[in-house]
Amino acid sequence: MEVTFYLNKDCNMNCSYCNQKKMDKEHKKTDEQLLIDFEKWLDECIKYYKNIDLCLCGGEPGVWGINFLNNLFKIINKYSKNINSILMFTNGKLFNLGFEMGKVIDKVTYSWHCTDKIKDVILKKEYQRDVYSSAVVILTKNEIQYLDKFLKDNKEIGINIQLAQKSFYTEGVEDFTLEDYNEIIKILRNNKENISTFSILAINAIRNKLRIKGADDIRRTCNNQSGQLLIDLVEDRIYKCCSYMGYIPLTSENLFRKDELNKISCGDCINGIAYYMYGGSAKCQI
Repeated sequence: MEVTFYLNKDCNMNCSYCNQKKMDKEHKKTDEQLLIDFEKWLDECIKYYKNIDLCLCGGEPGVWGINFLNNLFKIINKYSKNINSILMFTNGKLFNLGFEMGKVIDKVTYSWHCTDKIKDVILKKEYQRDVYSSAVVILTKNEIQYLDKFLKDNKEIGINIQLAQKSFYTEGVEDFTLEDYNEIIKILRNNKENISTFSILAINAIRNKLRIKGADDIRRTCNNQSGQLLIDLVEDRIYKCCSYMGYIPLTSENLFRKDELNKISCGDCINGIAYYMYGGSAKCQI
């Protein structure tokens, strides 16, 4: 079971496609309260699922600070036998590896995430360290022209391509046309050695649906997202998926109630459907 915790909404970047921009960021908790809540809900998840894959997200983890990260990993280490893997998403600009990961150090991987400016980006050169196991690139329409060069310049790192689409929380994001999809698929197939197979399958699936039925028919509600649990500790919410469109309150009663999660309406982003068809654990009704 993959359990994702959102520990803050603060970020040092302002990506055009970001689906957190419209979220209420006035909610604040002290570091002490966040750590208390994290341990409480991590404990409940492990008691229920026994073993989990843990994902840690912001905002941006780079703004958390060394002291917070040290205390966070002290908690994680208490449950090391029940945690299969730990993934942290970061844009890499502020992230500091100086915190103590303890006995779970071999389980921790980092994914370079979030950029709408891939022109001339060389991951290892820009961040001057070899810590990223993968990169998740959110591709905007105006960056398609730089995609081929970006992939060729970063052959040593596995890359997952997702498309920045309009959704409930985004502004100023232009939808991709069928011609855009055709061009992206062509570029991905020419750079298959470091591209996630899921990326190609998902984007190609949506391209085919667009070709047959058009965008309006593609936007459908996601089905049961049974393979992932998204817990927002800042606002005490459980989300169905990372569109943040629908949620239920974070309570012990709600935490494992899939029937309640299934009542949540999803966002209308095409890429979300693509991701959960092939890249995630859920399937979609399209």
